[in-house]
Amino acid sequence: MAHDRMRRSLAARAQAVSNAGTCPGPQSFSLGSVSGMPYEVTRVASAARPTAVVAEATTWDAFPTLWPSLLREVRALLGDRSGLNVMLYQDDVPNVEVGVLVASSFVPSGRVTASWLPGGDVAMTVHRGPYEKLESAHRAVIEWCEAHGLALAGVRWEIYGHHEDDPAQRVTKVHYLLG
Repeated sequence: MAHDRMRRSLAARAQAVSNAGTCPGPQSFSLGSVSGMPYEVTRVASAARPTAVVAEATTWDAFPTLWPSLLREVRALLGDRSGLNVMLYQDDVPNVEVGVLVASSFVPSGRVTASWLPGGDVAMTVHRGPYEKLESAHRAVIEWCEAHGLALAGVRWEIYGHHEDDPAQRVTKVHYLLG
């Protein structure tokens, strides 16, 4: 049941991203190809990572036009101290945190707060290519977890690689906290 809700939210997110034209002891298993893209899903013990974010409750339809402004707020505060972009999805509402990884402390200001990407038992994969096809990476992780009888906690996040003008060169790590 939770997997069905997550699938529906991913489908809604993918449609919204598509409409907007932008997004933003390991066990390993190759899922092969989901929507024409090969994914290797790995189970890892992930350390919590500090972030600077703006948290917001939104809808999947509104999210593609909302996230750029949230990210701008964070980057305006941190300037050169900001790291890779992150998007944390707490649930299917979605309650989101949009921001960046941080390597040092900072003074929160306005809506920009200190937070963390969760640590723990995680299933993850790497998406290479345009953000509009990111849903296939999410589906690969969900299907891998179902195939291995692993429960999802509901919290998931994306860590975006350094900017690439060529969409085919973009790298995004997709993580799901296991329940």
